[in-house]
Amino acid sequence: MSKVAYSLDLLFATDNDDEPGSMQVKVMAPMAQIRLTAVVEVRHGVSIRKNVGAILSALQNEILNRIQVDARDAGQAAIYFVVGEGQRHEFSDAPYAKLVVRDGADEFETAEELDL
Repeated sequence: MSKVAYSLDLLFATDNDDEPGSMQVKVMAPMAQIRLTAVVEVRHGVSIRKNVGAILSALQNEILNRIQVDARDAGQAAIYFVVGEGQRHEFSDAPYAKLVVRDGADEFETAEELDL
């Protein structure tokens, strides 16, 4: 498993104006086949699926633009989400979900472990 190279907490917009979303992002040490791997843990029961656009926008603006990496480009970035207990039913009871972009749409592949 790769080591964490950088870790930070970020806020992102949700449909509730009174309560922004919160996430912890761990950027893993670079690997030969990909420029950046990030593990995102969304907090406070905010839906990953419902808020993926806002989550990726915050991640892109606060981290990835600085190093010229596109979150939706599989050749540049691998984005994994830690799936909380309350959302596991949405992800086939898997503990992790990997972002996959197909025909411009954000989708997820479930994973039992992180491929780091």
